Amino acid sequence: MYTNTTTNASNKLFRRQISVDLLRSHTSDPQSIIGELFSRWCLPGKCSERDDGLPALRLAIRDGYLNFYANGRSIAKIDAKRSLSLKVHKAYCGEVSRSDYVSRPLTAKDPEAVVNDWMRCAHGHANGAGMDEKRFVENLVAANTNVIDLEMGLPWDEGLRWIAKNDKSKPAPRIDLVTVEMRGDVPFIVFWEAKMSTNGALRSNWRREGDEGPKVASQIMKYKVWLDLPGRSGQVSSAYRDAAKILLELAEEAGKIVEKDHLWRKLAECDPGVEKLPGVVVSFYDPAGKTEDYCRRLASFDPHRARLVTADVPPLWENAARVPPIRVVEIYERGASHSLSYEG
Repeated sequence: MYTNTTTNASNKLFRRQISVDLLRSHTSDPQSIIGELFSRWCLPGKCSERDDGLPALRLAIRDGYLNFYANGRSIAKIDAKRSLSLKVHKAYCGEVSRSDYVSRPLTAKDPEAVVNDWMRCAHGHANGAGMDEKRFVENLVAANTNVIDLEMGLPWDEGLRWIAKNDKSKPAPRIDLVTVEMRGDVPFIVFWEAKMSTNGALRSNWRREGDEGPKVASQIMKYKVWLDLPGRSGQVSSAYRDAAKILLELAEEAGKIVEKDHLWRKLAECDPGVEKLPGVVVSFYDPAGKTEDYCRRLASFDPHRARLVTADVPPLWENAARVPPIRVVEIYERGASHSLSYEG
């Protein structure tokens, strides 16, 4: 287990850990709702829609719990640290609650029917406001076997307080997607911010004197500053090695086939390197099937792309370093290859 080497002992560690033993009996229990969720788990690199038209689920390991996602949005949360509990997002179970998640029993007479109700509701939300980027993330997961995490939350660190004084937005929010890629014989953890081409954060008023550049550059630099803090990249390396081991155990319990050369297996065998500058992956198609704005946005993106990839963005905060060149990957059409490679 990675120990706290950050400069402030009150900073929360970045970890990926759960008790797999707590979940074992549920994967084979016909009345377990947790078992039903695991039966719908679809590994990265595989299609996200079931034969019944309902979305399959993606799984993400957290510190003491795990999340199931449908169409890029968190549906259910299972606490699995010392005891088991199941919570479902209120948007998908018809509950009115002050909390985002509401508790649900672990078993039911017909768990398939229970989960089907949640999935139908999730499917109905798939084209709602703000869902384009969520669906885009899901499409990326479906096309890349090397995904290890999504919606990676960065715990607060006192080392970010200087940014908070200069920036009113949240200093360290969530990174959209985390992948593994081999660099020689060493697996590396790579982070991605996913954006639709219509997202204004990709653009800047580059003709205006004093313009600070696209807002996405600020997001990327916050992530980089966090990863550069003492001990943080080591925690991330250890955490994702642990996550790979857990995912492999859970896949075996749930009867999922993980190929012998899968990158999760390579990651589980050694502490990986960490790419500290996240990339940006941009969708120039509409995951919902609409086309308005996208062609026009593609034609106008050139000067904004140039600012990101040539480091033409000034320092974002007082006494900060200049923004380095940012890796940008562009996806142009639905159904095309969504392969993510940082160094490719």
